[in-house]
Amino acid sequence: MKKTIILSFFLAITAGPMLFSCGGDDAETLVTPDVPDTPDPPKPEPEPELDNSFRLTMSQLYRVNKLNLFSYHVLQELYQNREGEDQSLLISPLSLVCALGMMGEGADESTLGQIITALGFPKSDATGIRNLCVKLLQQLSSIDPEMKFDVANGVFCHQEHRLNPDWVGTLRENYGATAATLDFSDPSSVGSINAWCSEKTQGKISSMADALDPSAYLYVLNALSLDATWTYSFYSGYTSTHTFYRESETQTQMQMMEHHGGTLPHGESQLFQMCELPYGDGKFSMLLIVPSDLYLRDMLQMVGLDRIQSLEARLSSRNLVHLRLPRFQTQCTLDLTRALKSFNITQPFSTSTSGLDGIASGAYVSAVKQSTRFGVDESGRSTMSPDWIQEVDLEILADHPFLYIIKEKTTGLYLFLGTYNGD
Repeated sequence: MKKTIILSFFLAITAGPMLFSCGGDDAETLVTPDVPDTPDPPKPEPEPELDNSFRLTMSQLYRVNKLNLFSYHVLQELYQNREGEDQSLLISPLSLVCALGMMGEGADESTLGQIITALGFPKSDATGIRNLCVKLLQQLSSIDPEMKFDVANGVFCHQEHRLNPDWVGTLRENYGATAATLDFSDPSSVGSINAWCSEKTQGKISSMADALDPSAYLYVLNALSLDATWTYSFYSGYTSTHTFYRESETQTQMQMMEHHGGTLPHGESQLFQMCELPYGDGKFSMLLIVPSDLYLRDMLQMVGLDRIQSLEARLSSRNLVHLRLPRFQTQCTLDLTRALKSFNITQPFSTSTSGLDGIASGAYVSAVKQSTRFGVDESGRSTMSPDWIQEVDLEILADHPFLYIIKEKTTGLYLFLGTYNGD
């Protein structure tokens, strides 16, 4: 049995009145004046790829670090404004940057500038998002044969409207996006989108949309799924029922898995404990961050990503660890609109100054949402024998809300950031 991370992302775009014009036989002919030939400026030398799993360049690694930081800030914002005190959250930086990248391909300089600034990318980085997404999408499925990724990008337009063909072509070429027209007022269109999503993700995401807005102009969809197994499985004979303490001060009984006596990379600070659990052949891993004597909401307010990464850099495998982690399945649907606006990505949502005419005349974003599912169980590629149990040096008990990060180790790219609150 495998652990599965499943994420679906949709970006709903609405447009105002469409304005078209075309010239007839008497249309004015524009004549381009003669311009003397000038030599093309020399092309800059391509930046060398580094020896990492994604073959990223130094500037692309810089963008990955900025993307991680932006995504952590988004998670902090979502956590402080979540619908319920015990709601678990999960977001994907990779999915988010792909969606923002596809939107940015049709944005004017001002709107694209908001996206670039929020991400923390260089201000002159007009194609940096695209180049990073292309590299990540091309390499993702080949890094670890034991980690199965499925990525799908789609553009579905209302059949009464038209899209800029250059924008559609860019998405097809660089993001591998499917493009199709549908009647959003026909209930069968929902089934068409869900069937597309199911096909692209090998049936892992079978339902991406419950209903379509007949007034919507366009849906831009991204789906990302990951099947993964632990490098070292949890010994199922240790799994037993324990109490999980929620932030709402309620309790629930959960099946808690155990690693007893393993040499998992680990560390602790005054505010939290951390351990790293590898997936597959070790190129991907989960960072588990468990608050020590405070609520997760307080830890997220007090602890920046720099403090988490500082402890991560000092993880040690010298001592034996006793880890207890819930076996859980979590599912949530998040509206990211408010969070993105809080980071000054506001123009795409304006009905009058969205700057998205590169997508279609009068287009603007009406909603940004993610739907996610995540599961953890005991299974792995090999088993730590329980026969060699020794006295442990560190106890990590995840019996209260915690933070976890799924990452690629050679680049530090965060694929998923999540909180588990026992819901």
